[in-house]
Amino acid sequence: MKYHKLFFSIFWVFVYFNLLLNRNLREFIVFIALANPSLSPILIIIGQVIFSIFILPCSIFSLLSGMVWGFELGTIYSLMGTLISSSVTFYIGRYLHGNWFYNNKSIVIKKIFVLIDKYNWKSSFIAYLNPLFPGSSLGIVFGASSLSFRSFIFGALMGTLPFLMLLVLSGSSIDNLYYWIKSLMHRIRV
Repeated sequence: MKYHKLFFSIFWVFVYFNLLLNRNLREFIVFIALANPSLSPILIIIGQVIFSIFILPCSIFSLLSGMVWGFELGTIYSLMGTLISSSVTFYIGRYLHGNWFYNNKSIVIKKIFVLIDKYNWKSSFIAYLNPLFPGSSLGIVFGASSLSFRSFIFGALMGTLPFLMLLVLSGSSIDNLYYWIKSLMHRIRV
């Protein structure tokens, strides 16, 4: 498992930076997505679910959604992907790992569950609001707690929106950013 996570992490970094720096790749992705309008949102969502299961950052899918569909539609597809992948990981935590978390003797894990129980949906809101946590994968921990799915998904929705919208907006304006950086670099050289 250790090598799989390392492989996917390296793959994630490679793809993320290629999306940011390789204009031809971005144009190719947009072309493929627009040529397959009914399949491409499904592929984005499936990719996000796979990344969240392997506890990898899914922000790349919000960036892609913005690149392909613009801000409005990209936000909708990205939010769907985030909520679906969060739900999948929640149920993974609920049915596969719940006993491990509860039987774990770690004081830190026990304190986390006490805080989740105490703050209910606000705990998932705060966790999803923090961009340092792998958002969609957080469902595993919340699924292992006694928090209801309804409270979890409400907090996840409210907490994920600000950062998600920022990423989708960045994706939708990435070509403008690319040209701005290029012109700035040209001015510096002259």
